[in-house]
Amino acid sequence: MTVAVPFPLTPCLVARISRQRPLGAIVALAAAVAIAPIAAPTTALAQFPGLPVIENGFVHAGRVGAFNLGLTEGSTAYVVAGSWVPESERWKVVGGAGYLSREPGDGAIAGGVRGAYPLDFFGANEATSPFGMAAFIGTGGFASGGVTTLTVPAGVGVGYRSTLGETRAFAISGAPYFGYTRAWGTDEGTDLEIKASSFVLRLGVGVDFSFTPRVGLSAGLDFGVDPSPGDPGSRGTVLGLGAGFRF
Repeated sequence: MTVAVPFPLTPCLVARISRQRPLGAIVALAAAVAIAPIAAPTTALAQFPGLPVIENGFVHAGRVGAFNLGLTEGSTAYVVAGSWVPESERWKVVGGAGYLSREPGDGAIAGGVRGAYPLDFFGANEATSPFGMAAFIGTGGFASGGVTTLTVPAGVGVGYRSTLGETRAFAISGAPYFGYTRAWGTDEGTDLEIKASSFVLRLGVGVDFSFTPRVGLSAGLDFGVDPSPGDPGSRGTVLGLGAGFRF
């Protein structure tokens, strides 16, 4: 991973930057879209510090609100999000804000946005198709202790959906993506100038389940290549849980 610093990375600086994880799992948080013709919602966990990056590939007109909880080593994320898809169903935008609690006793307000464009390869996203596919890109981040961190993930999400009886539905999805993360600023605790970045390949996988045409639950994991020691970006496995409501 690339590190652009005008000085050697001291142990103190390395510790400060690594507390910025899980920055690669950022931007455009969790919102939801229908996963079946019955218009059941999904909470589609997504890019936010501390949440998995997930895109299930389905785009259905409407608005959805969601609450998400993200868990990873050393941090917990609490996120409120929303998504909107126009009647044309040619694109989707999700966005939100929340609080990232980091150990020991540190935290920051964070937020992000993401856009997705449906792809029709191999019949995906047709009205009767159980498969969805969409390209996505987003950006988001937070500022803490004099250091600003920004992440840009871009990838493709693929999903499979099916109904369970008359009112329930489920979807499973996978979203490989490249994540670029940059951290810069002057650390308030050390007065050291920070300028570091990373570029990693990771994978988000998710499961969505809808109890009714309006209420759904989601769970997801984000894992893959870790940044080099001292670089900002997601590390290890990130777990996300969410609940969404279609308006």
